[in-house]
Amino acid sequence: LKPAPDQAIAAEVARLAGGAGAVAARATELSEAGNLRLACHLAEWAAKAAPDDPDVLEMRADVYRRRRDQEQSLMSRGIYNDASQS
Repeated sequence: LKPAPDQAIAAEVARLAGGAGAVAARATELSEAGNLRLACHLAEWAAKAAPDDPDVLEMRADVYRRRRDQEQSLMSRGIYNDASQS
């Protein structure tokens, strides 16, 4: 009904996983394996848990670029392209 803020959830998941870097590493593994839907979720959590970490932010951009490149829909490509740049 009244969920915790996304950033708080991301920080807790990162803490449980051993840090934002661990979440980011898993997002990269999933992305490389073609599981882009799940990789995007983990990339978002890592970025919300460590919003000032340039490595995490670059990983997030890479995951979204990969997702953009595999999409057929022009609208989806635009959304993922925008996500890769924010």
